[in-house]
Amino acid sequence: MIADHIRAAVFLISDGVLPGAKGRDSVCRLVIRRAARFGEKIGFTEPFLGDVADAVFEVMGGHYTELLDKADVIKRTITREEERFRRTMDAGLAELNAMLDELGEGELLPGDKAFYLKATLGLP
Repeated sequence: MIADHIRAAVFLISDGVLPGAKGRDSVCRLVIRRAARFGEKIGFTEPFLGDVADAVFEVMGGHYTELLDKADVIKRTITREEERFRRTMDAGLAELNAMLDELGEGELLPGDKAFYLKATLGLP
């Protein structure tokens, strides 16, 4: 899953799509962030997706030489988005934990607060 998502991100960025909030840019951001989440689940604690992109350049670069021409920019873009996502997760989880601490035993987090965490803070 990580390799597939980073391959998609590499090609998107190579074609001029940058991680963002709207349209096709949001697709690029989504695949990078989803790969980062899966990496975190298997124990990666530091940005690693730029290194995974090297495998894409190695395998696909012979056929798609523009990837090699843009490799540094692509890796920087992926790493920057991964770092942004880690900051988003840290802030969102801190807010979630504060909300959970305010709940009484057996209480559920209200839907409007969950929506705020997703829509405003970007917490998946």
